Amino acid sequence: MESFTSNAPTLAAHLQRYAARVGNPRPALERMRAQLARGEQEVWGTHGAAIGFHWAPAVEPDRKTDPQLLVATGALRASLTAAGAGEVGEVELRYGTDVPYARFHQHGTAHMVARPFLGIPPDVEHGVTGLLAQLLAEAR
Repeated sequence: MESFTSNAPTLAAHLQRYAARVGNPRPALERMRAQLARGEQEVWGTHGAAIGFHWAPAVEPDRKTDPQLLVATGALRASLTAAGAGEVGEVELRYGTDVPYARFHQHGTAHMVARPFLGIPPDVEHGVTGLLAQLLAEAR
């Protein structure tokens, strides 16, 4: 059996000290949530190009009720781009969708090409990590 050593206990202790100094992270998490929603708007507006994927065109465009890709009812797009998208708890941020068919669009199927929509554009990633860095710098 192999064994290894880890600095996980040291890292956990550092994170706990930061958490104690940060105080209430909720305002920063709310700002991050809003940035993620704006990023998703960018992804949808560029048909995936903002995250490096260009969505394939509709196979049967005449069958679509809405000319936009990945939009039939708008539920999937709204779950990620609406003002209240995402959930902020006391110390956590959850961002994603609970629309049941989302995974088929994200990953594709044997009969449907993948059109990844869930991702973070580089400018949004930079903004979110900047907020996190600011929060930690203020906790020092």
